[in-house]
Amino acid sequence: MVADAIRVLFSVRHGIVFYFLNLINVCMKKFYLLIVAFVCLTVTSMAQSVCPTSTASRAVKARFPGGGGCFILLTNAWANSAMVFLNATLDTIPSNGLTTDGTGSAVFAFDCNTQISYIITTNGSGSFCKADVNDVSQGPLPIKLTSFIGRLQSENTVVLDWSSSIELESSQYEVERSTDGKTYSKVGALKAAGNSLSTLKYNYIDKLPTAGAYFYRLKQIDFDGFVEYSKVIYVNGKVGAGVITKVFPNPFTSEVQLIGATSSDLAPANVKLFTISGQQVKYRLVGANAISIDESAPKGVYILQVKEQRLKLIKK
Repeated sequence: MVADAIRVLFSVRHGIVFYFLNLINVCMKKFYLLIVAFVCLTVTSMAQSVCPTSTASRAVKARFPGGGGCFILLTNAWANSAMVFLNATLDTIPSNGLTTDGTGSAVFAFDCNTQISYIITTNGSGSFCKADVNDVSQGPLPIKLTSFIGRLQSENTVVLDWSSSIELESSQYEVERSTDGKTYSKVGALKAAGNSLSTLKYNYIDKLPTAGAYFYRLKQIDFDGFVEYSKVIYVNGKVGAGVITKVFPNPFTSEVQLIGATSSDLAPANVKLFTISGQQVKYRLVGANAISIDESAPKGVYILQVKEQRLKLIKK
C-alpha cells in the first residue's frame, strides 16, 4: 500500500512538473515570436530613414507585357546589396541570392501567387532600407534610366542621349534646360515607348539660344500623369580655359559632373584621378563635362586633378 501511494504521488508530481515545463516552453515560444516580430517591425520602421538617397526606395510589381509571369522593379535601394523579401506577416521568402545592381536597382521575375510585401536591403555598415511593394493598380510605374549624357555638336548645338532598360505605361519625355541649375524650362519632348522590358535609346538635339553653359534634366511622364525627374547633367560650350567651380554629386556613386570645365579641359591628357594614397584610378569621360569612375574602385576619398586644379571627391 505504501509503495502504491508513493508511485501515485510520484506520478502526480511528475505530471505537475511536466505540465509546468510544457507551459514554460509554450510561453517562451510565444515570447520569442513576439521578440522576432518586434525586431522586424523596428528594423522596417527604422529602414525608411536610412535609405541611400533623398528619394524614397520603392518597388512596383506587375505582369510582364503581353501576359506571362510577374516581376518586381526595385529602385533607390542600397547598391550591390542582397535583398530580403518579407510577406505581410513579416515571414521571410527565399530570394535565391538576388542582389541589386550598382545603382541600387533590381528587376526580377517571380511566381505571381507569391506574396511579397516588403524588400529590405542593407549597406556595408549595417544600415537598412525598406521598400513597400505596390501593385501597379496602387501606384505609378517607374521608368528605369540606364544612362543620360549630353555633348556639344557645335558651338550652339547640344546632343542629348539617354536609354532605358524598362518602361511601363510611359507616355513621354520632356527635355528641360536651365542656365543656373535651379530654374528649368521645357525645350522639347519625345514620345516614350509605353511598355518595354528591353533597352531603348533616345536622342534629342537642342539648338541653344547662345553659346554657354547649360544644365539639363528629363521630365518622365506616365499615362496617369505621374512625373519623375532624371539626374541633372551639365554641358559647357564656353570658349576658353574653364575653372571648375563645383562638382556634383559629391559624395558620388559613379558619375561626377564638373561645373565650369569645358570639353577641351577634360581632354585625357589634362585629367588624372588618384586615391588618397596616390594610386592612379581608371575613369572614362561621360558626355561633355562629366566623368565616370571605375565601379570596382573602393569607397573613400579621391583626388581629381584637372590641369592645375585639385578637387577632393568622396565615393560612397
